[in-house]
Amino acid sequence: MSIELLALVRVSPDRLAALAAAGYRVREAAKHASRMDAIRAAGAAVRAVLTNGRGGLSAEEMALLPNLEIICASGAGYEGVDLAWARSRGIAVAEHPGASGAAV
Repeated sequence: MSIELLALVRVSPDRLAALAAAGYRVREAAKHASRMDAIRAAGAAVRAVLTNGRGGLSAEEMALLPNLEIICASGAGYEGVDLAWARSRGIAVAEHPGASGAAV
């Protein structure tokens, strides 16, 4: 059984393949008319969200994902994630602080 992951950011084909090999079924938000359409379509199926610091995930968006367990922010920062709401729901929030090192 695969883990449903909603990617709100672009994921390269090689990363998609790696996620699939690790047991994730990736839903790409870019394939929907809007971000909210993608979140609504994902609904209760999604347990993980891949986003970035700026895009984050709001309380309103999290409320549409009742089985969400983890939010992963690619790159440094998670300023766009409503941490209080995530904490109140027991949702883990992770980031990758060294991701921008090479570019900087």
